[in-house]
Amino acid sequence: MYYSKHKFVFFGVIAFFLLMLGCPCMALHLPDGRPLPVEEDTIRRFEPRLVLLLTDTSEEASLQRTQLFYDELKTKFYRNRFTKQLHKLLFTKPSAGRAKRASQHKDMEYFQQFEGKVIQQLTIKKLPLFGPTVNDTTPRPTNWLKRTGNAVHFQTRDWVINKNLLFKEGESVNAEVLYDNERLLRSLSYIRDARIRITEMPDNPDAVAIEVVTQDFFPLSFSAGRAPFSSYTVGVQNNNIFGIGHRFTNEILYRSDGTPAFGYEGTYMVENVNGSFINASVMGAYTDVRRGGGFSLQRPFFTPDIRWAGGLDLQRMEQMSYVLHRDREKDTLVWHANDVLDAWMGHSIPLNNTKPHPKGREAIVLAGRALRIYNHEVPGGELYNSDFFINRKLWLGSAGWVRRRYRRDAYIFGFGRTEDVPLGALVNVTAGVEEQEQLMYYGQVNAAWGTYFEKFGYLDVRGAVGQYFGAEEQEDSRRVRSGSLSWTSALWPSGRYRFRQLLTLDYLYGDKRFDYEFVAVSSREIRGLRGVDLRGTQRLNLTIETIAFSPVQILGFRLAGFAFADYAVLNSAPALSLKGQGVQGYGLGLRVRNENLVFKTFQLRLAYYPGPGGGINISLLGRPNNIFQEFLVGRPQAQPFR
Repeated sequence: MYYSKHKFVFFGVIAFFLLMLGCPCMALHLPDGRPLPVEEDTIRRFEPRLVLLLTDTSEEASLQRTQLFYDELKTKFYRNRFTKQLHKLLFTKPSAGRAKRASQHKDMEYFQQFEGKVIQQLTIKKLPLFGPTVNDTTPRPTNWLKRTGNAVHFQTRDWVINKNLLFKEGESVNAEVLYDNERLLRSLSYIRDARIRITEMPDNPDAVAIEVVTQDFFPLSFSAGRAPFSSYTVGVQNNNIFGIGHRFTNEILYRSDGTPAFGYEGTYMVENVNGSFINASVMGAYTDVRRGGGFSLQRPFFTPDIRWAGGLDLQRMEQMSYVLHRDREKDTLVWHANDVLDAWMGHSIPLNNTKPHPKGREAIVLAGRALRIYNHEVPGGELYNSDFFINRKLWLGSAGWVRRRYRRDAYIFGFGRTEDVPLGALVNVTAGVEEQEQLMYYGQVNAAWGTYFEKFGYLDVRGAVGQYFGAEEQEDSRRVRSGSLSWTSALWPSGRYRFRQLLTLDYLYGDKRFDYEFVAVSSREIRGLRGVDLRGTQRLNLTIETIAFSPVQILGFRLAGFAFADYAVLNSAPALSLKGQGVQGYGLGLRVRNENLVFKTFQLRLAYYPGPGGGINISLLGRPNNIFQEFLVGRPQAQPFR
């Protein structure tokens, strides 16, 4: 499964195949450029209208092709009573708004035409879970299952939505505020989608009426699986208890030889406490391998214009952990306990706030942080003096420049819902002092840049360099370098399908690190990989994926096929030396998701790992929802090395 020498050729061939698979415009031609001829008896005659639909690549034509497909499917199912009822239960005809989501990214221009007008009327419209969408509010639920779901769901209360609004009646329209607020509503864990619509008052051209349209997620989700130390878990989560926007997560753990055999872990969270945009949470755990609790208050820079942010975390935990070592034979299972106090505060100073911001709003952000970790129960023996259990005090400060905006899109990580893609740039300098057995100084520089190119897609580039400075031990000067590049193609329509190509290149290097600090190659780098645990101080990881979003919907669940190629190389050599152990993985699969639910995406995956010890792996699992990397200067932290 891994090699002493690089075998790029096989990986390159597969990667090229995946890139071509994601391109819907491949065609066969003769050497002189003429299309490959087709014999007459292989040609099927089509109606002129159908020929136009098949050759037209516009969004409107794509929608017509999808609707034509569903019309044909409906005709076949409606031939008898049983299949007719089955069709009503299983299939959902797409609405006109769905095909246009990916092109609706000029929201700012829409809001700017009402800039400065007085908000005379403000209303909230809450859509049912199943049936309509924020783009097309006319459809109604087509079967008893969806109607039942709408009936039992507690809609988000009006006062909950109101406390998340950044404007009110009597104020003037600010396009950037409305743009931010629409995105802010969509970021709430219980809101699936949101739109802010404006209409002029017929009796007053200088006044407008604003309608806030929201649609909830179905808040309940369930989970079951294996946990560390041979535990089994069953969990239930409610993201919107009784429609008040509170999240309650509960998990029962069982381990036959545990004391106690049954355990509990839970978290209660309130988003935006009393309109302050402070998120508060409390958690507790009592199992045979983890006991304790914690409390957190966090106020992020939730829009580019927010001046103050900060947070406070308090935690006391006793738990069983693996103390991992770069030398796998020295891995140790221990019981330890510690207290954590973590506080930070940041202030944003907007730049050029009186001018339009087509490339994003800019700000200078200053932040400070204090962190204290106290180990009050540590193992004895050789581990007593381990660097892992040294008490720490950390003081960090940062100063950065950030430019930030968002582009509205769809069919990236979601299956048609609105997705707000961060774009912008940042440069941030972090410095501070860490007190362990002696004082050490730390310095770090981060930079990031991301943009969107028409027809090419999204490009995101990031890099960081960090180092401790000391005088005696080599670990006092430990350092880290990291870089990443990610590309998400524009959406390519082809027939009734939509394609995206994803590529990520990630590099991480550490020097003079502690023995318990290392990087690894596992299932996170090579998806589905089992039985391999490579460790080192330098890693290069390349992932390529092609996604084909299908128009088919069954019980509201949407389907997407995917193919992937993963490659990683790991060593403990000097920086930028790529000689080492390489691991490859290739595969394809199917993802299934209902955007009305908070469940993870279900994924069926078939993977192949070439080389000695490799083989085929088939897995069915829940896939966590991906999130975009933001352009934020928030809580100062040392660059992670893991």
